[in-house]
Amino acid sequence: MSTDYDRDTLFMELPVANSTMRIRYRKTDAGSWAAVDRYNGTTGKRTIYDPYICDSANTLIAYTSTDIFYVAVPSLRFDVGVAAPTLKQEARISNAATADLTVASQAPYASASGSNRNPGNLVLSVPAAASGGTEGKVSLQVAGAEVVGLGTTGFTYAKGVASPVITHAPQTTDVATSSLTLTSQGPVAGASSYRNPGNIILSVPAPAAGGTAGVISLCPSATETLQVYNNGTILNFPNNLWAKSVASPTLLHNPQTTDVATTGLTITSQGPYASATGTNRNPGNITLTVPAAAAGGSAGEVAVSLEGAKVLGVSPAALTWAKAVSAPVYSHAQQTTDAACTGLSIASQAPYASATGSNRNPGNLTLTVPAAASGGTEGKISLQVAGAAVVEADPAKIFVATTSGAPGTNPTGGVYLYLESDTLKYRDSSGVVHTVTATTP
Repeated sequence: MSTDYDRDTLFMELPVANSTMRIRYRKTDAGSWAAVDRYNGTTGKRTIYDPYICDSANTLIAYTSTDIFYVAVPSLRFDVGVAAPTLKQEARISNAATADLTVASQAPYASASGSNRNPGNLVLSVPAAASGGTEGKVSLQVAGAEVVGLGTTGFTYAKGVASPVITHAPQTTDVATSSLTLTSQGPVAGASSYRNPGNIILSVPAPAAGGTAGVISLCPSATETLQVYNNGTILNFPNNLWAKSVASPTLLHNPQTTDVATTGLTITSQGPYASATGTNRNPGNITLTVPAAAAGGSAGEVAVSLEGAKVLGVSPAALTWAKAVSAPVYSHAQQTTDAACTGLSIASQAPYASATGSNRNPGNLTLTVPAAASGGTEGKISLQVAGAAVVEADPAKIFVATTSGAPGTNPTGGVYLYLESDTLKYRDSSGVVHTVTATTP
C-alpha cells in the first residue's frame, strides 16, 4: 500500500489486478483541508471523512455520506453513529455478468508445519445483549429477505420461507456421495456427573384451533416411508429401520413418569380403500419374520414377552410357552356385549386339492402329554366344558364324567356315548338307548 498526498486529499492505493484502487478522503472533519489528518496514537485509528472510491486515474467510482467508517489495525469498523452499515458490491449498470463477493479467512503458508498448517476461521460475531435485552442473530438473506437466522439457541428459517429444506447439493460428476449427519452434543470424555449425551429432537408445533396435527416423515429416495403422528401412530413403517450394528433393537412406548393411566401399543396393517373392489378389499397382513439360520445354526423364533419375561415362542416347527409360564391357556377372548359367540377351531393341515397318492391325506391333530420323569405321575389329556372335565385320558385309563341329562335328540352318522348312574350308555341314530356291558358287541 502506498500513500499519495495532494492539496486536499489523502490516497490509499491498493493493487487490484493490473490497476490500482484508491480510497480518497479528507484529512480532517473541519473545513480546513490543510490541517494534518486525524490520528490517534494509542488506538492506531485513522478516521475517514467524505470517502471516495477511485480508480488509478483518480476518477470517482462511488461516493457515500460524511463520517462513515474508520480503518484500524487489524479491523475495519463503522463509526458509532452509522445506521445499518452495509458492506456490498454495487449493482451492474450494464448487461454484464455479476461477480461473486468472497470473504476469505487467511490461508496457511504452503510449506507450513504443525498447527501453522491450519487455515484461519471465518467468524461472524454478534455481541451479547445488554442486561434485559434480546440476543441478536446472524441473518442470512436472499433478495433482501431473511431466509435463515442464526441465534444463541440455533438457526431458524424466516416465517416467509415456503417448505424450507436442509440438503446436500448433488454430485455433478460420477463420484461417490457422502452421508449427511446430524449429531447431538457429546459429553466431555472424563465426565462424571454429566455423562449423558444430548438428544436429537424432531419437533412439530401444535396446530392452531381447528387445525390438523402435523407429522414427522422420513422419505428415502424421495418416497415417504415413515410417518410419526402426535398420538404415537407410526405409518408406512420402513423395511430397514435399525442399522446392522444395533444390538437387540426395541420398539416400545416409554413408561409413564406420573400416576396416570397407561395406553395400549397397537401395530395395525394397512386397511383397504373404503370402496375397493376384488382382492383390493383385503386388508394387509401383519408378518413377524425371523430369517433362516445359516448353515449349522439353530432356527430362531418369534418370542412374545410379558413384564420382560418370555411367555410364548414361535419357531418353524412349534408354538411353545416359556418354561416359567404357569398353566398356559389358549383361548378366545370373552364377548363384552350381548353378541353371539364364535367357535374356536384347531385344524391340522389340509392336502392340496389336486394332490395324488399319500399326499392326499390330511395331517393328524395330535394332543401330546410328555412322559413323566422317573418316579413321577403321568399327565393326562382333559376335555372340559364349563370348566369341568368331561373326558380325561392318561396312559392307563379314560375318564368319562356322569352326564347331567341324557341326550334327547338322535345323532347323525354315529352315536352319543354317555355315563348315567355309573352305567355307560349310548344312543344310536334311531333313538335306541343301549347299555354297554361286557357282552356288548
